[in-house]
Amino acid sequence: MGEVKVCTFKARDHAHLQYYFYSEGAAKSKPTIIFIHGITAELHHIRQFASKAKKEANVIIPILRGYHPALIRGDLQYKGQYDDDLEDLCLYLQSIDLQNVYWCGHSMGCGNLLRVLKKETVSKLSKGFIFLSPFFHPRLPVYNFQNSSNKELNNIYEVKLFKSILLYTLHQFKVQIFNKSKVLKVPDDFHENNLLHLSFRLLISRIPEVKMLNTLYRSQIPLFMMIGDEDEVTNATKLAEWWKGRTDHPYKLQKGHNHNSIISEESNVYEVLNWIKTAFEKQTKIISKP
Repeated sequence: MGEVKVCTFKARDHAHLQYYFYSEGAAKSKPTIIFIHGITAELHHIRQFASKAKKEANVIIPILRGYHPALIRGDLQYKGQYDDDLEDLCLYLQSIDLQNVYWCGHSMGCGNLLRVLKKETVSKLSKGFIFLSPFFHPRLPVYNFQNSSNKELNNIYEVKLFKSILLYTLHQFKVQIFNKSKVLKVPDDFHENNLLHLSFRLLISRIPEVKMLNTLYRSQIPLFMMIGDEDEVTNATKLAEWWKGRTDHPYKLQKGHNHNSIISEESNVYEVLNWIKTAFEKQTKIISKP
């Protein structure tokens, strides 16, 4: 009766990567949402989203490398490995006849989406991209920590800001020797009360190139952005203005919602499902025209 399944697919390096699969009813007749988590796995909130959406859509939650308890923790094998893993997942879903794929990202997961959006294989096989409380790039002047003396945000993840900035600068000059340096501690969803130490290489693999942020208007694939007006990480008004200045794709400000409730509250889940339904109907009409 639509219980969650733990499934696997084989990546190009022959690793068997896991994902959670939520669905109720005939899976192949519904759209499929691939949900990419943020800097923490946030499984509690994403599972709520999946449980509420599973009647209308299949929901797939990949367990990303670096977070998975049975693989290398806190690091990747090479910079950009997420791009390859997500492309492999997309191809795998096509092979098992799960069509009508929509990508949904939360927070830093939206950076992953922008990165795979530029992959030709993914763009051809995908029907739309949804950005929830997006953290696209640290250079965007829309984030609350940039102009705040409040240490609360830093304490959540214990960001080693100076080290991160230094490593990012070195990365721009192609200095790679510090890629494995651990620059961030986050709550570990798979080991209660533990912290997971993330490497610079993992973090940089979740951030798109700056120039990609100015090319959203070129996307022929439907895009949708939604954020709560009480988001703790991002100034929602500034982000909305930034979005409007770069694309005509729709966005929505949800009153009374914060960084995590944007993905778990039922009203927000149905905003996403309604957008998918509308986007799919438009695409179907275009395809069916003589």
